[in-house]
Amino acid sequence: MNCKRNNEYDIKHFTEETDVDMEKYLLYRKLFTEYIINELDLEKYDDVINSSELKFKPICKDKMDIFQFFTCDILRYFYIRNNIYIENLDTNTEKSLERRVKEKNYSLDGLIQSRIQKIYRRTISKEYFKDKKDICFFGPKTKEFSAIDGSIVIGFRYDESNSNEMNIDEWNKNFEKQQLWLSDFLSKLEYEFENILHNPVKIIKYNEDSIIPRISATTNKDIKI
Repeated sequence: MNCKRNNEYDIKHFTEETDVDMEKYLLYRKLFTEYIINELDLEKYDDVINSSELKFKPICKDKMDIFQFFTCDILRYFYIRNNIYIENLDTNTEKSLERRVKEKNYSLDGLIQSRIQKIYRRTISKEYFKDKKDICFFGPKTKEFSAIDGSIVIGFRYDESNSNEMNIDEWNKNFEKQQLWLSDFLSKLEYEFENILHNPVKIIKYNEDSIIPRISATTNKDIKI
């Protein structure tokens, strides 16, 4: 399955910078993100969540962090939470990205997909060139938001506070069921995704207390990359 992101891609949604390095970074993040979404068929699992009888509701865009916002036109609940270390790219890929930026060619075609498949591990690893891999944090510095350096990190977030037109008792019971079901479902997905990618995968469940919203509550403006 190919993800549905529109090829008319505007970096101004994500940064006020217009230099080539920033455009190259954002283009690589876009292409890498689409590659992982396609490889793991994340849209399918996103639909499973959305059609669940447990009444999950997506977060509105204004309350998302920048990572979730980056894929909100493709996915409602899952998103790619990896940091990108573009300085680890090889020279050939850098030149290819620079050409694509100049040509405004933002699509994930077969050529760039093949290249990303070969080199993406170095771009998600802070310590790629070291033998020992450290633990990295993707949010608060606690175990549940940690992963081994070089892992594919997938964020998951839904609107936990949505009432779904239930009274308090109904909501509490449904929320408890949601948490139990998600714990089992996300754990199984981690195992499945690791077998697909042959790489460590960590799925992290976020809420409003563990993210930095894309829209600043004090200025009501976008927080840019």
